[in-house]
Amino acid sequence: MIDPATISGEQLQKRYYVPPQPEILQRLLQIKESPEPDVISAANLVAADVGLASAVLRTINSPYFGMRGRVADIRQAAVLLGTDALFNLVTVYQLRQALQLPACLQLGRFWDTSSETARTCVRVGRMRGIPIPKEELYALGLFHDCGIPLMAQLHPDYREVLAWINTDYERSATAIERERYGNDHSVLGFVVATTWGLPSHIAGAILQNHERDLWDLSRDDTLKTLVAVLKWSQNLVDRAHRGCDNPDWAHHRDGVCRTLGMDEEELESPLPVAPPSQAGGHC
Repeated sequence: MIDPATISGEQLQKRYYVPPQPEILQRLLQIKESPEPDVISAANLVAADVGLASAVLRTINSPYFGMRGRVADIRQAAVLLGTDALFNLVTVYQLRQALQLPACLQLGRFWDTSSETARTCVRVGRMRGIPIPKEELYALGLFHDCGIPLMAQLHPDYREVLAWINTDYERSATAIERERYGNDHSVLGFVVATTWGLPSHIAGAILQNHERDLWDLSRDDTLKTLVAVLKWSQNLVDRAHRGCDNPDWAHHRDGVCRTLGMDEEELESPLPVAPPSQAGGHC
């Protein structure tokens, strides 16, 4: 496992571009962390940006989010979900926009896969009765690899390295990256997540999700549950769209089974996912 205390966000930001947190998120964070958060003030702040408000409502009203009825406006959403959930949903939209960076990869395909993983995380969480908010599971699925655009922006050969990663079933992606660059996308993703104020347990899961010793060393049940949901979701998406297991799967499978309390039959049961035209691999 990686010790977060060893990570210097300031040093990494001297080498890699980490998008700054937008002003609207800074203001929402102030409201969220106040002794008595004002839900209506938070809603009004989001509602003032028509594009942002529309994007948040589209997410809330999508079938995978599982609301009982249609949410008509941001104020209704804020009252139903609370300021924490509203902050996370706004972060999802703003961070994805901020990470549309010039890079050596076709990031459209990357985001298609990440979006499908996010939707699958929500469905897995709901199916297994995971007591973690839907918007947090969605954020984890969408941003678990959010360090990849930063790596691809700085390193011109990163596309070739990703192709190597996707066929290496022995070493983890982060081990290969650290050997090549002295850094890895999970650490960068952790820095992005903490800089943008995502919940600490989501940032921790982004950091640790490739660490194969997690299942034996960690005593954090929430962390292991988040990584288990993510790993199973990733593998379901890869099987559906690439016809094979994720390179990490063999090293995490047993930990996923133990953590989610699943048997072999449940683990092998596929979940319906989007048609292949809507998803693809990282590269």
